[in-house]
Amino acid sequence: MFPHKLFWSIITIYLILGIYLFITSIQSPIAGIEVEKSNDKWEISNFEYPELANLHHINQGDFLLKVNDQDITKFNSLDYDQTIRSANSLTIMTKEGDIRDVLLSHYDLPFQFLTYFILPLCYFFIVLFIAAYLFKNKKGNSQSLKYLILFMLSLALAYSSIASSTRLDRIGIVVNSTSMILSAVLLLQFIKFYLMFIDIKFKVLNKSSWFYLFPIIVFILTILEGPFPFLFSVNTLIILSIFFILLTMIIIILGISQVNYKKPHIKLLLWGFILPFLPFLFLFVLPVLIFQEFIISSTASALFLLLIPIGFIFAQLSERLFDVEYHISRLRYYTFYSLILTIWLILGISLLTSVSFNKLVDTALFIFISLVISFYIKEKIDYHNRKVLFSPRGDYIHLLYTTIDEIGNAIKTEEVFQRLSSIISKQFELDIVYVVAYDVQEKRFLPTQDNNVAIIHKSLNQSIFDNLQLREIKKYDSYYVACLHHDIELKHFLVMGNNNNTQLKHEELLWLELLILFVNSFIDSSKLVEDLLEQLTLAQQKGTDQPIWLKKLVWLQLEDEKNQLAQELHDTVLQEQIFLIREMDSILYETDIEKMQPKIADFHRQLVTINHQLRSYCEKLKPPLLDTLGLNAALNKLIMETKKRAAFSLITSLEQVNVENKQIPLLIYRIIQEMLSNAVKHSEATYVKIQLKNYENGFEIFYMDNGVGCDMDTINQSDSMGLTGMRERVLAYGGYIDIDTYPNEGMQIHIQVGNDLKND
Repeated sequence: MFPHKLFWSIITIYLILGIYLFITSIQSPIAGIEVEKSNDKWEISNFEYPELANLHHINQGDFLLKVNDQDITKFNSLDYDQTIRSANSLTIMTKEGDIRDVLLSHYDLPFQFLTYFILPLCYFFIVLFIAAYLFKNKKGNSQSLKYLILFMLSLALAYSSIASSTRLDRIGIVVNSTSMILSAVLLLQFIKFYLMFIDIKFKVLNKSSWFYLFPIIVFILTILEGPFPFLFSVNTLIILSIFFILLTMIIIILGISQVNYKKPHIKLLLWGFILPFLPFLFLFVLPVLIFQEFIISSTASALFLLLIPIGFIFAQLSERLFDVEYHISRLRYYTFYSLILTIWLILGISLLTSVSFNKLVDTALFIFISLVISFYIKEKIDYHNRKVLFSPRGDYIHLLYTTIDEIGNAIKTEEVFQRLSSIISKQFELDIVYVVAYDVQEKRFLPTQDNNVAIIHKSLNQSIFDNLQLREIKKYDSYYVACLHHDIELKHFLVMGNNNNTQLKHEELLWLELLILFVNSFIDSSKLVEDLLEQLTLAQQKGTDQPIWLKKLVWLQLEDEKNQLAQELHDTVLQEQIFLIREMDSILYETDIEKMQPKIADFHRQLVTINHQLRSYCEKLKPPLLDTLGLNAALNKLIMETKKRAAFSLITSLEQVNVENKQIPLLIYRIIQEMLSNAVKHSEATYVKIQLKNYENGFEIFYMDNGVGCDMDTINQSDSMGLTGMRERVLAYGGYIDIDTYPNEGMQIHIQVGNDLKND
């Protein structure tokens, strides 16, 4: 990557050239008047923009006397380019001999002003922002990233200099010609290192540094146009030919790579980088080279280059340069909200004052941009002042951290419930907070430790506890009831309330839902640890001493899982919910239904997204359907999801496995899940077959694929959680596993777990 000083030196040069180009472009408007010499006079023969001629009543056959108050005979450029490219004023003699002055303005041709000045200016600063952002983050492949930055900067200069070169400004012509060829060479360099990054190499790219001779040659030829104007037309053909050769080479390289390797990275490059060049290539470059006439002007065809920043975003997505979805959704939300406020303010201004339409449009644009920027600034300020912005009672992000930290130190499930009840009671100032266990099979409550509050849950309708699902929070009379944990035998409910009619706020309920999600996962993990410790204790009592480090490892692993879950919830779901809560506050007192509808629709969309994220976390923490519908239903869903993303044919045969050990269904699920994950990621197979059978109070699994296989010695030495983790799971249950595989000969796995199982 660039050294810090070199990068900012490049940016400085970029800004200096850009400022010069845009100043040159704004000084005089487009004219596009073609002339030819007739009797020592320059007669107007044609108009590139007929609407300009109609607006100022200029006709073919009129004579052009002066341009910008300078006698036209002093324009040496007309000898090789008989077109008045731009002008502020014209002196014209009509066919009848009348002489009149014509003043030109940028507003005479608003579309040309947009394409020659406004869009290049926007593109210039968008690329500047992207380059600075990339340099600041420095993620992904640093070599390809360096050339990507240089490519986009040079392309932005080429696009921004079109207007200046059209006006025959010498610096503008040099920048336009040189940067256009340089951008193609830099794109070739970027593709070279990008393909190397994904393990694709082309011999033709080994000497790609020689291609830098092309922009040097073009630079020299363009400089020579000053003293030798007759080189103009020849240089144009040379420059376009070089550009055509380079871009054709790039397309061929990417096309061959896509055909041979079929990697999504290459397809993204083709769509995001090459396609925007194609209109310029086939509608301008090729027609000029072959017919000396273009189908679409260079300015119009270059508009497609504006798509390249979008292509960059998607092409670099696989390298995780930044969270694209997060930034786009945030910009979309700020833009939508700013647009609504802008429309409201403009309506007010138009009703209260008499402002011209043009001024109103300018005001609207200023307000809209200011609002979008202010939202980003407010976001930064809120983050830096997050410790003092909210009261301790309302700072739910901080409270979630402290609560998880306190609960996470508990060892027993009952201790978790006690700490949770104490925290909720203090936070919400409730008199009654406790956890009660409910026997699902016998449909009765188990005795609680606190007899004073036992009457509360018994006074409620029992159907409440039968129907309430995990993480649901419902209010009944003066009390809230939430389902904390649910397994085959028991449900644990959190009961909250006091003598007054308690009413929890939306953010408090959201905080509770997230906390319940954590507690549920923590209890599941704690039960596994308790079972393991119980087995270790029994082993110790029998004389088999277990090492201290094993207990420590178990608890450390549990702490890591808790911390990871807390961090993921904080960084994703919680942040989005807190943000949504703040936005909901803005419509609490809104009475206009029409204004509320779009906001409610947006809230609904965001809540659906959050729900999908929570569902994804839950499925990772606990296999879906396993406890409710059983092993086969959970496996069928897993297989169906695998088929959607797998490139192989998946053949399965699943028998109903009946075992007394309640942990076996989870073991089977995790083993098959790991098999399918390895097949998708590593096997490169065209078909995979999995069989699940009953086997002596246990199960038997057969796996086979026709993929690339692997080396068993490498597997045995690996610390990965793939096949090694699968083997450890099976051996932990006293099972048998045989893995038969060789490089390029597929893989077969045979697993048996049965005779030595103990009922827990």
